[in-house]
Amino acid sequence: MKARWMAGAVLVGAALLAGAGEAHAQACGIPDEVPEKVYEEVFLETLGEGFPMPEAACERLTKTVVSTCHKAVSAIAKCWQGVGKGLGKGAKTTCSEQGVGEEACSNFTAAEVAGMAAAVESSAADGHAACDLGAELFQSYCLNGIP
Repeated sequence: MKARWMAGAVLVGAALLAGAGEAHAQACGIPDEVPEKVYEEVFLETLGEGFPMPEAACERLTKTVVSTCHKAVSAIAKCWQGVGKGLGKGAKTTCSEQGVGEEACSNFTAAEVAGMAAAVESSAADGHAACDLGAELFQSYCLNGIP
């Protein structure tokens, strides 16, 4: 009986940490990688040819870019929250279907989902900080042109 629970727990854990985690990382993205993409790949590549610009215009544009960056980080964190809820619900079904070791399986899965949520929260905090830090450099490019 114990071997069956262990096999089930390993199966759920492997799905959370390997396949499901990788697939959802690609689907949702990584929150602390967003600022670089927003600043460089979206705004600088798209609008950079119009630099330099007057100070007032650069201040407005920089505020828009920072706001967009924060919204993108929050959207990715929200995506991960949905993934966590879905994994928890799916694991509940999987654990209950085992019939043996259901409580231990559920506890293991809950701990894995909580760990994922903590990692996403930390990554999102780093992403938001990077959004704020990028503002000064972006405004400098806007005012002076891209070197």
